Amino acid sequence: MGLSCFTYPYGDGLSCSGPDEDATEQHFTGKQYDPESGNYYFGARYDADNYGRFLTPDWSAKVEPVPYAKLDDPQSLNLYAFVLDNPVSAVDGTGHDSIAAAEQQVQENANSAKEDMGWYLMYMAAMAPQELSAEGWAFIERKEGGFHSKVYDASGPKHAGDWTIGYGHKVKSGEKFSGGITRSEALAILSKDVHKAEAAVNNSRIGLGLGPLPQNEFDALVDLAFNAGAGAVARGNEMMRALYSGHVGESNFTVYHYAHDANGKLEAVHGLFARREAEWRLYSEGVY
Repeated sequence: MGLSCFTYPYGDGLSCSGPDEDATEQHFTGKQYDPESGNYYFGARYDADNYGRFLTPDWSAKVEPVPYAKLDDPQSLNLYAFVLDNPVSAVDGTGHDSIAAAEQQVQENANSAKEDMGWYLMYMAAMAPQELSAEGWAFIERKEGGFHSKVYDASGPKHAGDWTIGYGHKVKSGEKFSGGITRSEALAILSKDVHKAEAAVNNSRIGLGLGPLPQNEFDALVDLAFNAGAGAVARGNEMMRALYSGHVGESNFTVYHYAHDANGKLEAVHGLFARREAEWRLYSEGVY
């Protein structure tokens, strides 16, 4: 048979029977018993079971005339009482008044939970992907010169072979557009290209632990990724380091105004420089 212990409501008269006379120091309501004084340690103060009360008055970290008191309950005004003199149905876990302290703890826990939820919602908002605005879509369409149903060389008279169709879509190996495309088909392709640019910006932003960007800033970065490539907004490059530090400047955009000519030589392109300046105005001033 295991150890069996019995005690009166206020902790006095503890008696045990079983293989061991006293298997634990944790006695009345799980609190430590001090055999020298005959009292129980409740953390905040000692309880004397022979008196059925605490040895010292209740106290609180916040200065109050009567700690944990409820003015509509006269029993709570007794700062020496153990669980409002109701040990049968109440338990004191800290050495403070059981009911008021418990209510206060519940409120503190609720406030803490609300605060934690607030931080959680802020975190989830920060982690949520952003999307290009309608103005951002129009910005891209306009900068790409509108809809082109046939494949054309975007490098113009330089004949560098920058084959493009629709709304700035760079023709990839294996793609065939010999018969041209309709406007609806071009919009579908544009949607895929924009989503890739959005993902590139979002992945770097979230990876850096940054919250949502102002819409104009996000749109400007999406256009940069759309036109100059996802590498322009990669997490480790100069643009994203500047974004992380909060010091994005015009040069972070205009550095991407070079392209290869027909001989493979990298050279500055006026049209790209103009687009980078437009992106900077959009980023810094919100000018679409």
